[in-house]
Amino acid sequence: MRKVTPGGRASTQFVSWSDGGARAHTVSTPAANTTYTATFQVVTAAALTCPTSPVPPNGSYNTTVNAGTSAKDWVAQYTPGSPNTPWIGQWKYVPLPRPATVTMTAPSVGGMYVLRLFANDGFTVIGSCSFQVVATPALSINDVTVTEGNASTVNASFTVTLSPTSSAAVSVNWATADGTATQPSDYTPGSGSLTFAPGESTKTVTVAVNGDTTAEASETFFVNLSGASGASLADGQGQGTIVNDDGAGTALTCPTSSVPPGGSYTATVNAGSSAKDWVAQYTPGSPNNPWIGQFKYVPLPRPTTVTMTAPATAGTYELRLFANDTFTSIGSCAVQVGAAGSALSIADVTVTEGNTGTVNANFTVTLSPTASGIVTVNWSTANGTATQPSDYVAASGTLTFAPGEATKTVTVAVNGDASSEVNETFFVNLTGASGASVSDAQGQGTIINDDGTPPVLTCPTSAVTRNTSYTATVAGGSSAKDWVAQYTPGSPNNVWTGQWQYVPLPRPATVTMTAPGTPGSYELRLLANDGFTAIGSCPIVVQ
Repeated sequence: MRKVTPGGRASTQFVSWSDGGARAHTVSTPAANTTYTATFQVVTAAALTCPTSPVPPNGSYNTTVNAGTSAKDWVAQYTPGSPNTPWIGQWKYVPLPRPATVTMTAPSVGGMYVLRLFANDGFTVIGSCSFQVVATPALSINDVTVTEGNASTVNASFTVTLSPTSSAAVSVNWATADGTATQPSDYTPGSGSLTFAPGESTKTVTVAVNGDTTAEASETFFVNLSGASGASLADGQGQGTIVNDDGAGTALTCPTSSVPPGGSYTATVNAGSSAKDWVAQYTPGSPNNPWIGQFKYVPLPRPTTVTMTAPATAGTYELRLFANDTFTSIGSCAVQVGAAGSALSIADVTVTEGNTGTVNANFTVTLSPTASGIVTVNWSTANGTATQPSDYVAASGTLTFAPGEATKTVTVAVNGDASSEVNETFFVNLTGASGASVSDAQGQGTIINDDGTPPVLTCPTSAVTRNTSYTATVAGGSSAKDWVAQYTPGSPNNVWTGQWQYVPLPRPATVTMTAPGTPGSYELRLLANDGFTAIGSCPIVVQ
């Protein structure tokens, strides 16, 4: 009997015996000089093998490499028919001995690809195999903005999208969660489960928002997705923004009557979100440092009251509110110590911009008490986050109060547009008063966006190369201590990957990040005011 040894990366496979018997059988009484012949075929293994079933974008897959003899043989991915350089994404050396298994990360875009095996650090092709990248179904939920109304409820309808659709049923749980809005006073809490039938792409989650007549800041709540079955979660949190329609809440309210020198008075603080927000007293127009007398931290929650001691000298003063142990001003109000003469003040105004034409922002300038003589004051507009001439029409002028006259109006034209953007502000400043003092020299105009809210955080839509820089746009948050960091999906907020950065004011703002060194899917998260409360997130694909 002769042993047959195939050459190369091959094996032998039994075919048949000459007498038709099975692979293993017994010849009980062989005839003399009878020859029995076994037939084998030589089976040669492919140089490398790819998965036969589709691979998800950015998913890991294994390839088996049978050919090659060098520890410097290497594999890389290509589009069919493309040259050997450049390749797509990563490349890897193939360890010895062979056969060996190599784990690769699939490209981020669906389609057909080729994995090529090259010899000894060169571009000599030893073999190749094909594989297919197909996107797996992923669930996401959008953000919603509603105006609260004064009574009853209005529905905030969140759209949950499955893309691409699935050939099987997909389910996911949802539940509401408080942000700055709280249940049950601001909205009706809810939870449930959504089931997508095969081929179905969208479902709706409806949350009832309660109307009221309270002047307050716009507030937010969330709808969180969890427990997905049959699909992954691309965006698991939808933000609901409740736009206040009852006028802007005053950041800081001081007494309207005169305070005796050295006497105690209380102020109401509505704005700010940190236990390190603080208040102090100033002469109007003075720098933020130094202040007069005491300063005090403002306790949470807001609104709250603080008790201050008035300066010892009669006159007009300002109480200023600052953010989080810094000199970032949140608001101010006037404090009159001792006898007061006539003083001018200007009110804040809120308007909804509209889509075309202009709408008037009418600022009321008040003289209190009225004067027995003529009083004049200059006024002019100034940019905030809104800029002229795109957002409003710049203007200036002089107001003249006749004896006994109490109010005048400054009108500023606000331009309508159809752009999705955050609410914006501009100012009307009073200067050069004659015949009266100025107790509140700045009126803030707030332009309410009515074209939908931009995403809280926007990441690049295309894949980012590992260890390279990319930019993200931050529209949400209100603190200079809001910060961003990168995470693996599902990881806790206190375990990030690589760098983190504070987000400057005003918003929207752009931050530049360095992508992680390992390819894969990541999240960029926006967290509030030096804490771990998530404001929003967006996905990043690193190749």
